[in-house]
Amino acid sequence: MVYAQLEAGALGATIRGINIRDLKRASIVVPPLVEQRVITTFLDRATTRIDALVAKVHDAIERLKEFRTALISAAVDGKIDVREEVP
Repeated sequence: MVYAQLEAGALGATIRGINIRDLKRASIVVPPLVEQRVITTFLDRATTRIDALVAKVHDAIERLKEFRTALISAAVDGKIDVREEVP
C-alpha cells in the first residue's frame, strides 16, 4: 500500500525520487503496541537461536580445519598410508 502511494508520487524517468511531502502524506499501517511487542519477542528469540547456530557452525568449521591440518601432517609424516584403496 505504501509502495503504491510512493510510486504514484515518484518523480523522474531514470532515477525515481520521493520528496519529504510524499513521505509525510503516505499512510503507514502500524500494528497495535501489544502486537509489536509480540513480534519483537519472537524476533529476539529467533535471532538468539540463529546466532547460536551460527556460532556452532563456525566452531565446527574450525574443528574441521584443525582435523584437516592434522590429517595432512599425519600423511606427510608417514603416520597414515594415503596410498591405501578404500573399499
